[in-house]
Amino acid sequence: MLTQAQEVIQESSVATPHNASLRIAVLFVAMVWVPATSMQIAFIVGLKDVWVPVSILTIAMFLVLYKYLFSKLSYKSSLVLCISVISLILLARAIDKFLYDSTGDGRWYHEDAILGVLHGINPVYQEIPANPVVFANHYPKASWYFSAFVIHLVRSYQVGKIYHFILMFGCAAYSWSFFRRTGIGGMPRLLLTVVTALAPVSASQMLSYYVDGALSSLLTMTILSAVSLLYFPQQLDRLLFFLSASLAFGLKFTAVPYIASVAVVILLARITILCRKPKPRPWRVLWGDIGIVMVTVGFGIVVIGFTPYVTNIRSGLHILYPVMGSNKIDVVKAQMPAVLRVRSYNRFEKFFISYFSYTREWVDDRKMGGLAFDKRGLKIPFKVTRSELIAQCAPDIRLAGWGVLMSGITLVAAILFLSAKGWQDRVATLALVLTLTTTFINPECWNARFAPQVALLPIFLLLPALRTTSRFIKGCAHLLGGLLLVNNVLLAGGAIGLAIVKTKRLNEAFTRIAQRGGPGDYWGLKEGSMHLIQFSGLRGIKICGEIPWSPEKLAPSGGFPVGMSLSSGPELILYKGSCHDQPQFNSK
Repeated sequence: MLTQAQEVIQESSVATPHNASLRIAVLFVAMVWVPATSMQIAFIVGLKDVWVPVSILTIAMFLVLYKYLFSKLSYKSSLVLCISVISLILLARAIDKFLYDSTGDGRWYHEDAILGVLHGINPVYQEIPANPVVFANHYPKASWYFSAFVIHLVRSYQVGKIYHFILMFGCAAYSWSFFRRTGIGGMPRLLLTVVTALAPVSASQMLSYYVDGALSSLLTMTILSAVSLLYFPQQLDRLLFFLSASLAFGLKFTAVPYIASVAVVILLARITILCRKPKPRPWRVLWGDIGIVMVTVGFGIVVIGFTPYVTNIRSGLHILYPVMGSNKIDVVKAQMPAVLRVRSYNRFEKFFISYFSYTREWVDDRKMGGLAFDKRGLKIPFKVTRSELIAQCAPDIRLAGWGVLMSGITLVAAILFLSAKGWQDRVATLALVLTLTTTFINPECWNARFAPQVALLPIFLLLPALRTTSRFIKGCAHLLGGLLLVNNVLLAGGAIGLAIVKTKRLNEAFTRIAQRGGPGDYWGLKEGSMHLIQFSGLRGIKICGEIPWSPEKLAPSGGFPVGMSLSSGPELILYKGSCHDQPQFNSK
């Protein structure tokens, strides 16, 4: 017998077969998927100049998609849709253009890769010049392809990171459609939509070239569409599952086990559902699920992820090199806080410690005695400290990276889930199983950057509570939804505030150089791996190139220090000269 909530779901899915928000979600995801896929196809084919053919292919694919999605709309509806979408894109463009990416990774191998593509490197057949070469050449590249295409189109390097906003818009549109079909209405639906789209990792990284926030949006849509395929399927749900899951393969290696685990769970769930039905059972539905999974995985690896997955195999490397294989590079150990290294914790213990710790960003263990994270122990849920509010401004939070209130919210949400007999809600239960499975399949799920989907746990726990007849339980669920919004807005506010401060710092430095040295050509002496060349042209200062500094080099006098760091010295010393003549730095 169906519960009351499931009857609402069933009626909702029949009453509104093709809603506008679902179509808009597909459109937004396609805005990233189409250029990234077109670029990869052009590189596989071996085109020397990719920009014109990629532009033509992108326009053609969008025309076909628009006709499929919106051809039956009235003129008024089409006009409202176009104005709304264009307005959101212009708003995101303005924010990205005037707030710079100040992150370490964003100004390191991400910039190496993007500039390599912009300078005509074909990553399928050529090596991107980078230091070190492994990350720019062997990591998934879909976000870099999209960014390079956008930068070439609009002539602004900073706008290339707009994919975060686009995917968040798509996630919001699809979340609205999903929660409507699960029987959530009014303000609770709007609240859940906002906190789902403005997820913690997405909020922390939306102004950078990191890819974890974008993966967070794609994983959310993949999980929601997987649930939809089982309980209220529409053709557009299948299309969105294909777009979001296949694009995830092109963003980050962790997408491979995540999407694989989603596929296994939904296929097992489908078999369970079919076995409960009276004979004859419609097994063709299962074959349809298997088909969409195989097409998604195949396209994600062989096309969108051709480099690095296929190119790694062709080179005799592990398909997931450099994070897997006999010659893998351990990029996690150096990032792990001391509290997780004092003994051999398993993945569940590390996750528990991180989830219920004080929110902390990177700390140098050598300066903190190696046990800095143990001094305060686990925190009392809902407790917020000043140091946590400062730490959550970072895009790469090491402990409790899902927000300062998340642990307390999840605990209370779990109590409400049990009080509302949430295990009887098949939709919420399956969504929780998918979230937990994708989380704990990763042994490094203690890091929010590696498991952004954890933020979905309290949202799915609240679904049965929001549909219960108990006013008390429903009122508590509304309160927790509000706290989730506060939690995520604090993360977004921290990211924006830090970007404003660092953007102002860099603008002031370039203004001083323009006033003292004058506009023109400058060469840079660089310390470390992070670039500033993306800001060439700011205030009329053209950076000809960056020369790595070494202890053997003696920097000449008359340089202008530039940097975005708030805690260390300058990252680049600019020297006025000519781009035709590289300056000679004397040896000590």
